[in-house]
Amino acid sequence: MRTRRAIVGLAVGACALVAGGTAANAAAPSASGDAARPWRIVDLGLGDNSHADAINEHGHAVGSGAAGGFLWRRGSVTYLGHLPGHLTSQPTDVNNRDEVVGYSIAVDGTSHAFLWRRGVMTDLGGLPGGDNSYAMAINDRGDIVGFSAGASDNGELRAVRWHHGRMTVLETPSDHSIANDINNGGVIVGNAVFGEGIEGAAVRWRHNRISRLATGLPTNATAVNERGDITGLAFGGRTHGFLWQRGRMVEIHPPHGSTFIQPYGINDRTQIVGSTDYFAFLWQSGRTITLPRLAGTSEARDINDRGQIVGSSAVNPNGLNPHAVLWTR
Repeated sequence: MRTRRAIVGLAVGACALVAGGTAANAAAPSASGDAARPWRIVDLGLGDNSHADAINEHGHAVGSGAAGGFLWRRGSVTYLGHLPGHLTSQPTDVNNRDEVVGYSIAVDGTSHAFLWRRGVMTDLGGLPGGDNSYAMAINDRGDIVGFSAGASDNGELRAVRWHHGRMTVLETPSDHSIANDINNGGVIVGNAVFGEGIEGAAVRWRHNRISRLATGLPTNATAVNERGDITGLAFGGRTHGFLWQRGRMVEIHPPHGSTFIQPYGINDRTQIVGSTDYFAFLWQSGRTITLPRLAGTSEARDINDRGQIVGSSAVNPNGLNPHAVLWTR
């Protein structure tokens, strides 16, 4: 069910709201129809310029802030550190064993994919001759996906998979592809260029074979759940999201007053979260609601099967100083 952040070039009851979290703002009715249980937003206490990017089924979240990458567990924060010679780390995903992946940023600005397990951060490496690699998702079997730059000078990226420390390049129709998520069944989703443009199309890898999701627009698949449902973003005209389910594309349009919508995560209940111009949103069964915010712009990055959502929300109306947050009912 892991959900992920694309580099596009392409909510736990009150007992789990923990020490260190500050609740704010009553919310809109829930998408499940349970209007008696409004959404609440909880500041995770990581301070200014922090954001949470992924959450597992235990309610443990990862993200980054001024002090670097963190793993948040019921109010307790573990800072992950970074690779030797690097400045900071950006976690992107966490599985149900609290294994964290992401990328560590070096002094020279390059990035290296990493795996953090039981306090130890390991450099996953990248393609020969390439300066940058990114780990975007990890499943409960420990399989990791992401992308890496190669030795060429034209900025091309290749989707890759790490299995027991060994990296393989995923089948790609051209020299440019990215992998954003992987579920426990090994289904991988992302984006690949097919030769007719630079934006690329949403793709799925199953059994090491790539297939293109049927659409006439440039698209990027950001997340896949355990049922194989996929969400992502479609460009062109009015930018909107999509749900790919059982071979059918369902469009997710921006709510009234918004110019775009960006889906980031999906759970096994096919609830999708993401951001619009100003608000974090939750979409389910054709209905989009906006989630409460602290003061300014907010975005939702991931949702688990318990309905816990993580992301960020600004403490100033002008959108500055985002804080890592949790939405819960």
